[in-house]
Amino acid sequence: MFFYLSKLIDFLLEPTVWFILILLLAYFRSKLRKRLIIWSILLLYIFSNEFIFMEVCGLYELPATKESALKKKYEAA
Repeated sequence: MFFYLSKLIDFLLEPTVWFILILLLAYFRSKLRKRLIIWSILLLYIFSNEFIFMEVCGLYELPATKESALKKKYEAA
């Protein structure tokens, strides 16, 4: 059961699935069509832009430790 649930959650978290679902919703909703199309294009742009991805990844990385800041000398990495 957990295997199928994990595959379903993995599928639903994909940005392309959200993009397609928003476009389908825009197709069937005439009042919100323009706004939903703009949101889907914005979503696609954010998740496919490498610069934005690298900046967000950089926020989670720890800063590098300089070699001079190490107190012990190690023979192997």
